[in-house]
Amino acid sequence: MTRQSHAFVSTASIVALAAAMASPAAAQTTGAAQDGAPTTAPASPATAPDSTAPAPAGVRFADPTGYPASNDIIVTAQRRSESLQRVPIAVSAFSNEALEQQRIDGGYDLQRVVPNLSVSRAGFGANNFQIRGIGYQIVSTTGEAGVSFHVNNAPIAVNRLSDAEFYDIERVEVLRGPQGTLYGRNATGGVINVLTAQPKFDKVAGSLNAEYGSYDTRKLKGFINVPLGDVVAVRVAGSYLKRDGFQRNTVSGERTDGRDLYSLRGTVAIRPSDDFRMALMYDRFHEDSDRTGGLKQLCIKDRGPTSVGGVPTTALQQQLLSRGCGLGSVFDANANGAVNSSATLPGTLLLLSGVLPGDVYPQGTTGGLRDVQFRRRPQYEATNDLVQLNVEGDLTPTLQLSSLFSYANDRVFSRIGDSVASVVPFNTTPFTPGGVFTDPQLGASRFFQGERIDDLSTKQLSEEIRLQSSFAGPVNFSLGGIYLNSKRLNDVYFPSNGNTLYAVIQNTINAANPAAQIGIDPNAVPTGIGHNYFLSRNPYVLDSLAAFGEVYVQITPDIRLTGGARYTSDNKKFDVLSTQLLSPGSGFPARLRQQATFNKLTWRATADWQVTQSSLLYASYSRGYKSGGFNPPDIIATTPTYAPEVVDAFEIGTKNRFFGNALTLNASAFHYDYKGYQISQINALTSSTTNTDAKIWGAELETVVEPVRNLRFNGTVGYLHTKITGGSTVDPFDRTQGNAALTLLKTPQTACVGATAGVAALVRATQLGIPGLGPQALIGACPTATDGDGLFAGAGNPLAALGISVPTSAGVPVDLDGKELPNSPHWTFGGGAEYGIEFSAGNLLTLRGDYYRTTRSFARFFNSPSDRLRGYENVNVTLTFDSEPLGLQVQGFAKNLTNRDVITGFSVQSDAVGLTREAFINDPRVYGVSVTKRF
Repeated sequence: MTRQSHAFVSTASIVALAAAMASPAAAQTTGAAQDGAPTTAPASPATAPDSTAPAPAGVRFADPTGYPASNDIIVTAQRRSESLQRVPIAVSAFSNEALEQQRIDGGYDLQRVVPNLSVSRAGFGANNFQIRGIGYQIVSTTGEAGVSFHVNNAPIAVNRLSDAEFYDIERVEVLRGPQGTLYGRNATGGVINVLTAQPKFDKVAGSLNAEYGSYDTRKLKGFINVPLGDVVAVRVAGSYLKRDGFQRNTVSGERTDGRDLYSLRGTVAIRPSDDFRMALMYDRFHEDSDRTGGLKQLCIKDRGPTSVGGVPTTALQQQLLSRGCGLGSVFDANANGAVNSSATLPGTLLLLSGVLPGDVYPQGTTGGLRDVQFRRRPQYEATNDLVQLNVEGDLTPTLQLSSLFSYANDRVFSRIGDSVASVVPFNTTPFTPGGVFTDPQLGASRFFQGERIDDLSTKQLSEEIRLQSSFAGPVNFSLGGIYLNSKRLNDVYFPSNGNTLYAVIQNTINAANPAAQIGIDPNAVPTGIGHNYFLSRNPYVLDSLAAFGEVYVQITPDIRLTGGARYTSDNKKFDVLSTQLLSPGSGFPARLRQQATFNKLTWRATADWQVTQSSLLYASYSRGYKSGGFNPPDIIATTPTYAPEVVDAFEIGTKNRFFGNALTLNASAFHYDYKGYQISQINALTSSTTNTDAKIWGAELETVVEPVRNLRFNGTVGYLHTKITGGSTVDPFDRTQGNAALTLLKTPQTACVGATAGVAALVRATQLGIPGLGPQALIGACPTATDGDGLFAGAGNPLAALGISVPTSAGVPVDLDGKELPNSPHWTFGGGAEYGIEFSAGNLLTLRGDYYRTTRSFARFFNSPSDRLRGYENVNVTLTFDSEPLGLQVQGFAKNLTNRDVITGFSVQSDAVGLTREAFINDPRVYGVSVTKRF
């Protein structure tokens, strides 16, 4: 989702959960409420003043972490402003000034400044934000992310947080840990909430920012705020970005993975009286570029075995027994190789049809991590429209009723070809005259090639009603309910001229049998009617209802208790459409409707103690929940659904100010007991999801210190230990697990393992010219959906007379007990330092440096040597001149100063495409100059 929306006039403010936990009787205003927001309620007489000795006078530093040493960041909820240091929850908050000073340009950069937060992409390009090891590790249209993304407190299921950039926002807050009561759905890992800037009633104001940098980067950002009297105020903001790509296409010589996008947002705030407030916001995001998201296909080419069990293989047998890509680290010198095309579904079929001579990617490398080989320029189009309406009314001076309506319409169309180009043309055959074949989707070509096309749309509507109190007594509450409806249609196409060519060959062979004809889609952009390509079509509808509430009790002036609960009912409907790749006919057969309802009661209990005016201790126990979903058609007979996740979380923490506010020190420790952790893996032409259990524990520290005037340091440390506690499954990337007694066997779509002795006998038999035992017999031994036991089992087994047996299985199960969760490094470190020189009143020059480091982790839950991800570091610097008298800021910056290419994660693709690994690469070094004029 874009960084859209509006910091709606208070009620369900981003820290509704956190701020509400600090009981109204203990809240104390430390700064004025935002103009345009509800007025600040007076603090209770029982409230202890939130003040300490003043910090040493310093220059105008940017707030580097949300916890400035000399001034609080203020969060608003329940008509009062509250210091974040009073909130008994692990939360990091960043003002707009902090985001700009540290060059936190978008959601991806948050991992540099939030402990135990990692950002990468999951399978098929989905965003994967993980907090404390919990995120998105499944491939399922009906699945949910573990980190819930909110815009102005409204949950947004499909978001562009890692795709777009922050602009004109009030602040970003990251709540760590399960948020099972006041915040949205499925927040087992935490919540990222973006509050956009709201209209102000006091004056006309605005700013314009222009930036130019490396890769011909051009950015424009700005806003204008106009009050229309005392009742109405309007704020309009926009952002534009255009840059060249970070990748080099070695086929065309052009750069790819560029960006061309804009965002526009308009907000109208209406305040007819002190008792009634409303705000209407519309936000639009649009992108039309050639971006790939830093995707790079990695492969250690497997040329196939030269012998099996001591029996030499022929050149053709070697190709048919190839995995496609072999085992090994993605950091291996050979990892930038190309897949063995003979191990892919269309490559196998064309090899056996005589159209391909063998592997068409004999080249040893595809270049570096930022080199790709696209025969056609990638295409990426995305549009997102978001409308939000927030209405608040004071029923009495101490009761407030609010309504938050949100509607989002998201559409993505992307088209990206194979990132490795064939260098061996088709053979000249009756089907490829002159070695050329014309595919309706890919056009005329002499070379074997394929694409992936995503056509994804989501419409989401939500409505939340909330009643909150602000009594002067010791007890207060927040009660509400939310309805959410989401309709999603995900069409994922994999057209290949190899599959279409094979369909043409089969249709020619079966010319006299119309019922056996394979439908071929004639459209350049596929419509779903053809069976000449793989199509995963996933229509999905969600209806979710939840009721929630929290009660806050001030036991003493310094001790408060919070108790809350939420009951959620998720009703999911999913139409199962089996893929019809290379099957007779066209279109889809009758749908199978899957439907299930997942219900769960979650809760939270917190106690906090204001030990001194500047030190807070808290302890909490909470239960989080993430709903289950549906598995694909080929396994629904045994496992139609996968179960919800449930996590019991225990946390203790402290927030402190020392030395007259010159030092802020916040720390927390946590333990999670996780039941039903959802994991997916791709097998054959689909993916399935199962459940296991896990334990998670760790600790976090955030600090800011201003030891002397003009000098400030900030730092974060995160420690994380994760462990799966049980379960086993076959690793499709390593089915034999090094067992020499087993040998990998392939079908065009999937794979299995057979006893090496039996496979060796089969290899020898297929070399003897026995009828029915040609080389293609090597790809017939694995069980399939139609023959169940493979070709060499049961009556009619052509090997029986030879005394040959080839028992098969899916592979050797891997014991998952003790394995780490993916993308969960043990340590993350972040730190920054800035020094300011004030030349004259209001004229400040600030030098700032930021450092981030993460230790190693694993990309998959199997934790094999092939899954290992290296730790990495990141260094950013900025030099900023800010003049208040001139309303001018000039900033020079450099990000990823060391220019390290980092693999942040990867996913293993299916046997049908040769077990390639799709790796996700960070941005390279970028630098530039930014100029902002305020008025």
